[in-house]
Amino acid sequence: SFGVSVGTFNNGGVPSNLVPMYVAKGLDRNLGVLGFSIYGVFSILGRFGWGWMLNRYHIRWVLITIAVMGFLSSPLIMLLPGESSLLFSVFTGFSVGGYVAFNQVIWAAYYGRAHLGSITGFAWPFRAFINGGGPFIMAFSYDTFHSYDEGMWVVIVCWVACAATLLLAKPPAPKPAPTAA
Repeated sequence: SFGVSVGTFNNGGVPSNLVPMYVAKGLDRNLGVLGFSIYGVFSILGRFGWGWMLNRYHIRWVLITIAVMGFLSSPLIMLLPGESSLLFSVFTGFSVGGYVAFNQVIWAAYYGRAHLGSITGFAWPFRAFINGGGPFIMAFSYDTFHSYDEGMWVVIVCWVACAATLLLAKPPAPKPAPTAA
């Protein structure tokens, strides 16, 4: 639950602050809006790309790959100069699109579908708290440090924690089929 929840920090924090992040970086507001549009397009495309992977690999590995991609792409907005920083929107949009669409699939893969509502209901408050904290932490970063870089470091740490936790959370062994007496 922690691993899936901590991965949602980026889902709330980055998109809600993306245009101001680009403007704070020195880009024109129109380029910031273009960056947000690029993010949205690649978020949609990511759902198809990650969905294709989900049909071939266990959800755990798909979410770990998404988290690693998120971890690797998050520094781009801090490292790339000028308009080239719009590449951040491409890679982050693609990773977040898959994470948003498929992070709930893990519950059925780990615990089956019999009590899916109860399991999701148990995990939802953690996800809501972390996801809802994202916009606040990003805005707090800018208000306090006059930069979104500190908030982006929190995003990076969250992606690493997500990947590490999911790597450690091996799926339970399948139950043996009942034998006839």
